[in-house]
Amino acid sequence: MDLSECEAEPIHLIDRIQPHGCLLVIGGEADRVTHASANVKTVLGRPPDAVLGAPLAESLPPGLLALVQPLIAAVRAARDPETRSAHCPPEQAPDGRACHVTVHRYAGRVIVEIEPDGTPVPRASPDPRTRVTEQAGPGSPDVGALHRIADETARMVADLTGYDRVMMYRFHPDWSGEVIAELRQEGMEPYVGLRYPASDIPSQARALYTLNLLRVIADVAADPVPVLAAGAETDPGAEPLDLSLSVLRSVSNYHIVYLRNMGVRATLVASVMVDGVLWGMIACHHRQPRWVSPSVRQAVIQAAEAFADRVRAHRLYIETRRNQIVDHGVAHLESRLAAGEDPVAVLMTGSERLQDILESDGAVLAMGDALATGGVAPSPAATRRALAAALAADDDGSGVVFVPDLRRVTATGDDPEPRGAPVPSGFAAMILSRAPLIVLGAFRVAEVREVFWAGDPARPAVRTGDTISPRESFAAWKETHEDLARDWEPWVRDALVRCGEVLRRVLDPRNLSPSLPEATDALGSRLEAMAEVSGGLMSIGGESGGLVVRERDGTRRLASITHGFRDLFDVVSTGDDGESLMADHQAAVNSSQLLDRILDRAFGAPVACEFWSRARGRRMIEVVARTLLTLDDPGGTRRWDMISLRDITGAHRSHEAMTIARQRAEAASDLKTEFLAKISHDLKTPLNAIVGFADMIGSGVAGPADDKVREYAGIIGGAGQHLMKLIEDLLDLSRFDSGRNPPRDEVLDLATILRECGAWITVQPKADRLAWSFDVPDPPVWIRGERMALKRAILNLLGNALKFTPPDGAVHLELTRLDDGAVAVSVTDSGLGIPQEELGDIFLPFRRGRSPSIASRDGAGLGLAMVRATVESHGGRVDVLSTPGQGSTFRMVLPAGRVYPAGTHPD
Repeated sequence: MDLSECEAEPIHLIDRIQPHGCLLVIGGEADRVTHASANVKTVLGRPPDAVLGAPLAESLPPGLLALVQPLIAAVRAARDPETRSAHCPPEQAPDGRACHVTVHRYAGRVIVEIEPDGTPVPRASPDPRTRVTEQAGPGSPDVGALHRIADETARMVADLTGYDRVMMYRFHPDWSGEVIAELRQEGMEPYVGLRYPASDIPSQARALYTLNLLRVIADVAADPVPVLAAGAETDPGAEPLDLSLSVLRSVSNYHIVYLRNMGVRATLVASVMVDGVLWGMIACHHRQPRWVSPSVRQAVIQAAEAFADRVRAHRLYIETRRNQIVDHGVAHLESRLAAGEDPVAVLMTGSERLQDILESDGAVLAMGDALATGGVAPSPAATRRALAAALAADDDGSGVVFVPDLRRVTATGDDPEPRGAPVPSGFAAMILSRAPLIVLGAFRVAEVREVFWAGDPARPAVRTGDTISPRESFAAWKETHEDLARDWEPWVRDALVRCGEVLRRVLDPRNLSPSLPEATDALGSRLEAMAEVSGGLMSIGGESGGLVVRERDGTRRLASITHGFRDLFDVVSTGDDGESLMADHQAAVNSSQLLDRILDRAFGAPVACEFWSRARGRRMIEVVARTLLTLDDPGGTRRWDMISLRDITGAHRSHEAMTIARQRAEAASDLKTEFLAKISHDLKTPLNAIVGFADMIGSGVAGPADDKVREYAGIIGGAGQHLMKLIEDLLDLSRFDSGRNPPRDEVLDLATILRECGAWITVQPKADRLAWSFDVPDPPVWIRGERMALKRAILNLLGNALKFTPPDGAVHLELTRLDDGAVAVSVTDSGLGIPQEELGDIFLPFRRGRSPSIASRDGAGLGLAMVRATVESHGGRVDVLSTPGQGSTFRMVLPAGRVYPAGTHPD
């Protein structure tokens, strides 16, 4: 949707104010009132007509005038636009009510705003700067410390202002925003971690937040008051009134609807400015109208400034550490080049490789028609396409180019990467020379990113005819990106330039291009020669491994191996020289088909394979491969890969044994479930007959019966009902506990189920001895689950409360939404309670409390086991809190994935 018209709305020129105060604009040599809000009479006692065009001295009462005139003089004397405010006591106020006066100068006008004091004086609080600084604590200002300060700042602002929700909001480079910390009242939907599209706070709004560091909307639902103009100010060519710094300025209708859709009635927003740039905001929301005094606003501004100081300190700390790492890496690179090492070895190997300096996954050095890559890099053909794209994208001639989505440029399908190999996506290049071609570059692999938006980011607004309105839903919307690499940070540009300058300074670019193939081949030979004994054996930390060379004709050969590699394949050498030994190992690997079948699959993720060893029998090994170096020139491509092998036979056999044991247990569970289903059917049929005939005898339908007969019939019927419930609990326990029969996905209203359970339990025998209370919301709470199973679980908890609560006790049933979107059903009683040492056993089948007061009660010990199995099969959990002699609280929690957001109805 095109939101350009929203971006173009001149919100700073809105000629309306909020109705809780009034506004006057002063201009000219006589300080006449050029503009006045239509509600000035409610504050000054004079209608707008009597004020417009009149001198200020005649428009304000003497007491208020004496307070305002020094403020006007101060803002006029200031070089830059400035705001001054003062408190007007009742004896100076025009209507005998205390008020606050704010005066500022902007765009050649002096604006006076008067707000009646609608709140008590705020309670004393430590200076916000001191509180925020103290919370930083000792040590480095790392990311964790910054988030802790954000949490503390939100808590402090909530204490100062009393708003229901206080959020710390951070802008991303694309001007989308994210809530990084939040303090909210219980029961409010959490927003922390959610992202908001840039269109939610358009560019002109961000510009205003940069000028006016604090904005308050006292009542979203209040009708705005127009600002009237006098005389020449009404002419069509007159300069419009700019209320950018106004405290009372109203807001656009679009923003009002946006806040209403969020369920917000009042807001306060303070800007977090870091080095003159809008870094983020402190955003406060309230569900009822709320006005805060200028002293509280100033305290919030101070809190925002203190938090900005901590952000600045954190940024400086990160930059300093980053510069130290880059300085060390560049110096190491320069010293190696100055010592005569070839550029390929310097950039691709050692402890300070180019990819280490740039925090990348691979690197490339292109010289003429040859290129060398190290680490994770695209195929040579794809790398050449990436280089061509970088050359074409160097519009400004700076030589530094960033390609954010490399696969759009390089993917052709002609040279796919090995299956499972990490795929480079981000590319950074430093073009040192175009003739001859010399390019230094780095790659970053794609990573999975999950972003949770507050509503669908593709639909930030809706259009109805000619009207654009903000979206109505702010429910979390998950967006997954799998094809983008981590963004290239600004410091990478400087690091690339510095590395390029070192190459230019130390080496002659004209002599680099012809030497690249020779230098790369020489480095490959050194890799092959890394041996601690004759025969090419090398040490790589005790694991079995080897160096595999892929020759220009596509064949592979083992160039170097470890002792563990030789022992793993238990090859008997046919000769003592190194060449014969390597040939024997090559034959062993070929016989296992390791290189042909496994190697290409082992890049990026371990691959398990099975082979037969003469000495050890059947073995299972895990293979991991990574590329050390690739050379591509007109003669073809050579590649040096490191493979690592680990014997996982023991772990594999244990896994196989566990799999077999699990399969047997599942089979036994299936048989048990099938047996219970059949036996329950056979038991329930005669039980239904017994219960039915008992009811007929007790009610007299079967014929006359004396009191004794009716009593016996009641006993028979009660025993039958008890046995029927036991069978149903046993069936639910068996079905859900096995995990092989998931609950049915029915859309149901949990609130209605709780009300039905409450109505049922209160008419049961002996229920009238207890005080029952129910806290169940009127609006539906829609979830997905199996209705009858959840209802039986809730009734079981209520039945236990009835059973174990003595006369005159109390039972409370409550349904609540949790902050993470889950719902909780709580049953609290004032009953016997459960000792701490028995809490771990009460959810086990056929286990009951050991105390005489509990053990003497009827029951088979299946109820709580069935409750837990039912709730856990729905992905939830059951919590219990109990104190002997005081009572217990059992809480069933159903996860957010099964709960529809508040205010929504399932389709």
